[in-house]
Amino acid sequence: MKKFSEYSANVKNEEGKEERIASNESAFSLLKRVASKYEGASEDELIEAIILEARKAKSEGRLSEQEITNFVNMISPMLNDLQRSKLTSVIKQIKSS
Repeated sequence: MKKFSEYSANVKNEEGKEERIASNESAFSLLKRVASKYEGASEDELIEAIILEARKAKSEGRLSEQEITNFVNMISPMLNDLQRSKLTSVIKQIKSS
């Protein structure tokens, strides 16, 4: 059985072409780091931390728009409507910075 870090999936990039991505892309690493750092925090605290960390990573060149899009495309099918709505809101905030 594969390790989670070896998992990959096909997603469509911004040009509509399908590409294979790995779960250890920067967006996943960022989310994992923030989640472990804020374990036990409220949902609002966690969302704020994710947004701040993502903005910082973007400004430092460690997180690209394509990596964010790949992340969203990969996890969206696993979310319910409410979760997807929250994710969309967070991503808009990250991309607007």
